Amino acid sequence: KYYAAQDAEERRRILEKVDVVVNSLPPQAALIEIEKAMKEIALPANSKIDALQQKLYLLKSLQRNNDADRLLDEMVSLDGLTDDRRERILIQKAYNFVETKRNAAALVFLDEKINTYPQNAALVTAKGEILDMLEDHEKAVEAYDAAILLSGGSESMAEIIAMKAYALVALERVPDAIEVFQAFIDSDEHPDFVKADLLIQKAMLLREVGRTDAAELAEKQALERAESEEQKSELTELIRQLQEIE
Repeated sequence: KYYAAQDAEERRRILEKVDVVVNSLPPQAALIEIEKAMKEIALPANSKIDALQQKLYLLKSLQRNNDADRLLDEMVSLDGLTDDRRERILIQKAYNFVETKRNAAALVFLDEKINTYPQNAALVTAKGEILDMLEDHEKAVEAYDAAILLSGGSESMAEIIAMKAYALVALERVPDAIEVFQAFIDSDEHPDFVKADLLIQKAMLLREVGRTDAAELAEKQALERAESEEQKSELTELIRQLQEIE
């Protein structure tokens, strides 16, 4: 236990050192110091990722796109990485393609990874988000539909449904967007606290399209479905902010 605690403290020190050099040195000098710091002790995969994320930030700030791509590949291939962390890095690489104006490459990359991990809802959702960003809303809706079928729980499904609804609005299919919300809310399969959050999303959309009365009804229903005083308080504050914006 003593040596394990020492190792943990040393890893924490290395990560703090990386953070300091990134925020205090010019990018090129910071890259050199990060390499030095990471050689001081072997970091476990998920800690090493934290340091490599800082390195990635520097490479992107220097517009070294090919090096950033290679680093993302290195990050994904690390042994001992959790599935969730690997998934997030794959999505990060797809968005890196988009940020560097390589939109087609982003979609090809995601399709390859979706074929590799065919049950991964997050990758399919990311494809929908990127298609939305590229204003290919029809294909985005198709991707969201596929992601909904793969989603593993009510909360993740609700997030995807909200994305699909806004893609439908972009296609000027507002009634369909509202129906997407309502079908989830009317289902007996989902808990009230998730429905409450989604009702607020529905209210936001209704306010955006000028249906204030319907939005107020959705907000009232959201408060009725809140499963804790904390959630009710958060929703009340959000409703207040929405009304102020309007």
